[in-house]
Amino acid sequence: MQFSDNGTYACDVKNPPDIEVMPAHTQLRVVMKEAPPIPQVRVELLSSAAGLCNVSVNCSAKDIWASYTCDYAHCTQGEITTSLSGVNIIVTVTNGIIHCSSSNRVDTKTQSVPTKDLCSVPPGLSLCMLKSVLFSIGLVAMVSAVIAVNIRERCSR
Repeated sequence: MQFSDNGTYACDVKNPPDIEVMPAHTQLRVVMKEAPPIPQVRVELLSSAAGLCNVSVNCSAKDIWASYTCDYAHCTQGEITTSLSGVNIIVTVTNGIIHCSSSNRVDTKTQSVPTKDLCSVPPGLSLCMLKSVLFSIGLVAMVSAVIAVNIRERCSR
């Protein structure tokens, strides 16, 4: 099939044993559509601190574009244009990888971009590591207090 095959086709339906009967007339409109293009993705760092990262995502395909703000787990839609060609765009994130998909009734094409290069954790303590250290210090302090109380009670007897 080619784009030049687009158009309206007519068909007369006849049933050979019933040739005396009026034939049915059917029209069929044929429209060939092409698959959407692979989307173009641009990701820019908005903020990165204490293990949290926010990025701006601009995804475009053919005559449509959309902007989103994403973190490590989800994306929020900002602006989006309306497509005249029937192409839709959606942006999602899975484990820090941004997925931009362009789709229509024919197919879906996806381009993925990891955020790890943009959202690298600076050297030093991460938020998770800091919590672990503080919890450990608190636990050692509580165990030391219990031991000190037991020793004081034994000495005073």
